[in-house]
Amino acid sequence: MIFQGFLSAMAPFNIFYALFGTGLGIVMGAIPGIGSSMTMALLLPFTFWMTAEGALILLGSVYCGATFGGSISAILLNTPGTPASAATSFDGYPMAQQGKGMEAIGIAAMASFVGGTAGLVLLFFLSPPLAEISLKFGPAELFLLTLFTFIIISVTVLKESVVKGLIALGLGLVLSGVGYDPISGALRFTFGLTYLEDGVQLVPAIIGLFAISEVFAFVESGGTISNTLEAKGGLYKGFGLTFRYPATLIRSTVIGSVIGALPGIGVSAANIIAYVAAKARSRNPDVFGKGTPEGVIAPEASNNAVTCTSLIPTLTMGIPGSSSAALLMGALMIHGLIPGSALFSTYGTVTYTFFFGLALSNLFMLLVTMCTVRYLVKITVVDVGFLIPIIVGLCFIGSYAMRNSIGDAVVTMAFGLLAFVMRKLKYPLICLLLPIILGTMMERGYHQSLMISGGSFSIFWSSPISKFILGITLFSLLYPLLRSLNGWRKKGAC
Repeated sequence: MIFQGFLSAMAPFNIFYALFGTGLGIVMGAIPGIGSSMTMALLLPFTFWMTAEGALILLGSVYCGATFGGSISAILLNTPGTPASAATSFDGYPMAQQGKGMEAIGIAAMASFVGGTAGLVLLFFLSPPLAEISLKFGPAELFLLTLFTFIIISVTVLKESVVKGLIALGLGLVLSGVGYDPISGALRFTFGLTYLEDGVQLVPAIIGLFAISEVFAFVESGGTISNTLEAKGGLYKGFGLTFRYPATLIRSTVIGSVIGALPGIGVSAANIIAYVAAKARSRNPDVFGKGTPEGVIAPEASNNAVTCTSLIPTLTMGIPGSSSAALLMGALMIHGLIPGSALFSTYGTVTYTFFFGLALSNLFMLLVTMCTVRYLVKITVVDVGFLIPIIVGLCFIGSYAMRNSIGDAVVTMAFGLLAFVMRKLKYPLICLLLPIILGTMMERGYHQSLMISGGSFSIFWSSPISKFILGITLFSLLYPLLRSLNGWRKKGAC
């Protein structure tokens, strides 16, 4: 079946679907607010008349392409096209300002290829066992995992501004609580506004935090994005730089692969968690945010690993790991394929054709990048006076198009103003963004855990996974203190 799947994937029409889907995904992913979910939803009706293999390859290629495409606008314009590329802008955009935009895109493309390929290998060979492991993460484990993430950010990463980081985290948690309570259904912090009943929407918030705030900075500074008109690095140099940081590449791929297999967390959080982990483990954490290649490798390797491993619970148990995975499951159902063991036995040829199609998509992602990057990078030397109306137009079209809501456009502007003020006062935007992504899941996990245990807090340390997460959380809290004591001891010895 594997061999037949390979031959089927090499059919001319399936190759065309992979190339077209990848190219379309990159373009739509680079447009703020569009992304893979909307593009796949628009394409889904057209798959009714296609073969099951062609439909899955087309939609899967759009998924992979859009995840990478968001990094292009994140690097060149500080405007993440998708939530999956939010962390890429932290160091990708400073590289573009230094005239290294082509190099940064090369790093992003190769890291995406490596992460996507690794995730595909796991999807190919380890789907059933990884699906069983993901089922062991209950509400308590997910709550502790989000708590660990917040602590890592505020204590071990933001050493220079812990207080400001905690304030931003608190504000993010408050914003994540707007709307209906996930357990009781009570309304909170809506101030009588019907729009806020659905809570703060992620896509308008991200567009405002990064894109609109950058527009305000453009207005203030003028000039061009790049500080030099000369390209200091090339695409192929970026390809090579990716492999100079093997630990970051491997760690981020593993983080993305694990998070992808856990339904509910998704790619929006994976890129930020991988970025935070890379900074925490780096020998030079101070260079993050100033244009280090590691800051591009980490989020891009992780988010493309997520795209493949998020399909593991989808294909094996019918539990979508993301909204895009849910659309792929819809395509399966349309063609009479039911998620489960039958996909790897009775319909194994279709499944393995799909897997090889995703491999083609990863290759085409590099090909499309090589063909277009020299033209895309010219954006960085265009006067921002020409870019501002284009960026603002794309941002508000993207935020409005998600739900056809003018309220989303208002939220985009509000977050843009908030982020501009935070940047001026040197408050970290990452600490505001992550609770908006994970806050609801954290709150739901906390309440569900107590409901399961009848109000007993012992549920948070009852399972081996919970004990492990608690252990590394406590270590993260104590590590700065232990390092300080060690420094004092060395000084005393001298």
